[in-house]
Amino acid sequence: MRDQLDRSARKWFVASVIIGAVLAIFFHALVGSFVVSINELSYGVLGRTLGAEVVASAWALFAFAGSALVFARYHSMIPGTGLWKGIRYGSAVGILWLVGMLEGVALFGNPLLNEFLIGLSDAIPVLVMSILLGVFVFRSTGSTEKVAGKTGPLQATGALLVIALVYVAVRYLGYVGGIIGSGHVERPALTFGWTALMGLGVGVAFLLLLNAVLSESTTRSAVRFGLGIFGVNWFVFMVFIPMLFEGVFVDVMTRVSLDIGAAVLGCYLALRFWYREG
Repeated sequence: MRDQLDRSARKWFVASVIIGAVLAIFFHALVGSFVVSINELSYGVLGRTLGAEVVASAWALFAFAGSALVFARYHSMIPGTGLWKGIRYGSAVGILWLVGMLEGVALFGNPLLNEFLIGLSDAIPVLVMSILLGVFVFRSTGSTEKVAGKTGPLQATGALLVIALVYVAVRYLGYVGGIIGSGHVERPALTFGWTALMGLGVGVAFLLLLNAVLSESTTRSAVRFGLGIFGVNWFVFMVFIPMLFEGVFVDVMTRVSLDIGAAVLGCYLALRFWYREG
């Protein structure tokens, strides 16, 4: 990436990441007095040693830097001006992070407002960061204006349903099989509702960034999104939990792995539903 950016652009890249992370820290502190404290989990070594504030700040820098690097990798294939590239990418990641935060409602019984406000505290800053990157860093690079076939309302709806159904199926294999923790017994309606909503969120992100992942191979296209875009952004978001709390590393990493697999499979089937690529 260094070879592709001049000194000014590199400075803006770093500044955009820092601005996004600082905004997230500020918003989390701002909503802290409005949310209910949940003590389901105990702090791990980092949480006890450094304190929650330091761990959260380190996570924010790590997560926003990771997301920015993904944008750097795929920005040239996202259609539109730098501003619209940033809006597309930031909206996709923001949706994933916001809906992802809502899992606490089904998993732990956390208040919905609690999780929604915390999720917004991550979603808004990542959108701001992406817009800054699009306007000041990746503004002059062209995009491949390839159109993904006839992407009308019927095709888009079909893709959303395919991706959501695959996500729900994979998640419930994990729930029922005891592979990952869930609230499917204690809170079945909330668990199903969140799982379906997250599946739709993955589908929306896929549609927003469809041009960025298309290649001559359906498999490669699915991996580009499921692993390269969704996977990295989902990992850097979810890794905060084992950074701060103890006894959750295996569950979180298994959860992330299942979700990446579901995204890859769902996108592969959605592309097959649309096209007949090689």
